[in-house]
Amino acid sequence: MNIFLVIIIGLIIGSFIGSTVVRLINNQSLFSVRSKCPRCGSIIKWYQNIPLLSYIFLRATSSCCNKKIYYFYPVIEVSTLIIFLINFILLNETNFYIMSFLSIFLLIILFTDLFFFLIFDIAIIILFFVSIYILLFTEFNPFDTTILSSLFAFILSISIFYLTKIIFFRFRRINGLGTGDIKLIGILSIITGLLYLPYLIIMASLLAISHLMLVKLIDRKNLMTEIKSPFGTYLIISLFLLIYWNYRIIIF
Repeated sequence: MNIFLVIIIGLIIGSFIGSTVVRLINNQSLFSVRSKCPRCGSIIKWYQNIPLLSYIFLRATSSCCNKKIYYFYPVIEVSTLIIFLINFILLNETNFYIMSFLSIFLLIILFTDLFFFLIFDIAIIILFFVSIYILLFTEFNPFDTTILSSLFAFILSISIFYLTKIIFFRFRRINGLGTGDIKLIGILSIITGLLYLPYLIIMASLLAISHLMLVKLIDRKNLMTEIKSPFGTYLIISLFLLIYWNYRIIIF
């Protein structure tokens, strides 16, 4: 496989992920073949659905209803392309396919949480089975974890985060951590195993704190306002960073 083909595949998969995110948010069928305009519901013609290029040529405006195309479409497509390129540069061919397949489901969860603060059970369930399959039946194991280590990490992470959620609610009377975040950390711990689980949690927490501090610095008038934080997004970003770091790629 050459890099030109990887670019094409990355953009196509990015378009698929963007479409999946919108369908999940709008409670639409994930198996519908034809793409529809999320604004008016019209069928999108194939030449208006070319990843990234259509957004540019249409000037971010839908041709069927003249409304703005959601900005997150190109963000998702470019982000997916970058992930696929890193996978291609870093990994051998077999692991490239495995990591890229895993990346699809990680990115779907990342973007539904980032843009809409939602983590869907269907995405969590699929990611769970994909993670188990990769652990048991492939050689892709960036953290050299074992089945026993992954099992302990899963139980420990779920227990700690669920207890944290209960304690936080008891003292603050708000849900500081979503149930989707708890399910996600449990699944990601299957991938990291027990040894790298603390690194994952610490990195995600630092990203969350940095985001909150940045928002407070920018918007000083609302310092006491509660700010939503997509912790699931930070968990997945941290997982990507840990995997790439373990493969000796520095992307800071």
